[in-house]
Amino acid sequence: MVLELRRDAAGGRWAYSVTLLILVLTLTLQPMRRFREADFAERSAAREALVQKFAAAKKPVASDDMAVLLRAGKQVIFEPAIATALAATGAWDQRPLVQFIRSGGFAYMLTAGNHVGGGPWRSPAVDAAMREAYPQVENVGRNLWLHLPAN
Repeated sequence: MVLELRRDAAGGRWAYSVTLLILVLTLTLQPMRRFREADFAERSAAREALVQKFAAAKKPVASDDMAVLLRAGKQVIFEPAIATALAATGAWDQRPLVQFIRSGGFAYMLTAGNHVGGGPWRSPAVDAAMREAYPQVENVGRNLWLHLPAN
């Protein structure tokens, strides 16, 4: 249904008013997303703990959250979504990365989500290597999972 919004159209003023009323009610009645200060402080504290943990690591750290790596002063070794997309198209050979993961080359691996089998951020091969070499998994925040080495 298309409403005629010109004021000079027959009934246009009425249609304009109804459209405006619907818009105002829709925007007013939308649930407002509220961030409680306690939730924000808790998430900030969890992120800061990750930053400190990563900064103290002697090895590189892999992370789906680049901001945590950069704040910890760690180099971004690979960007998971881009590496996954390139490997899926055959434009990049992920075998060296998979071997690096299997050999325990990272101190930790931080993932957004803990879906077995990969996904948009991890190919099945990278996911399998990560789960083999980093079998201990901790939920460290909303949808953030820290994968720790076996030893």
